[in-house]
Amino acid sequence: ILSSQHPPNSLNTLIEILPHFAQAEWLVVRSRLKREYLLQYNDPSCHGVIEDPALSHWTYARSANIYPNFRPTPESSSLLGALFGIGPLLFWYYVFKTDRDRKEKLIREGKLDQTINISY
Repeated sequence: ILSSQHPPNSLNTLIEILPHFAQAEWLVVRSRLKREYLLQYNDPSCHGVIEDPALSHWTYARSANIYPNFRPTPESSSLLGALFGIGPLLFWYYVFKTDRDRKEKLIREGKLDQTINISY
């Protein structure tokens, strides 16, 4: 009886074998991590906390990700860009311009002392 499957070739056998290799590698990594943990746990000279790097990475990612469900859209990102990018520039332009206009007005009226002060 002819089967409807493809004839056996190296790629088909590789695809069938890959899950077994992946599971075997996963078991090797798991046993290596377990052995390392048990060595640290049963070490009488170690008196500190055993740090799990995966757990510390997870907690850092969890605490550093302030907005986990935020997806920037053109509306929100352009508004934030205008607020934080152009807003401070406009603020400082207004501050410097009004200060300069005020000083020019005082100079025209003759109320501003224009002597050069070396130390304030």
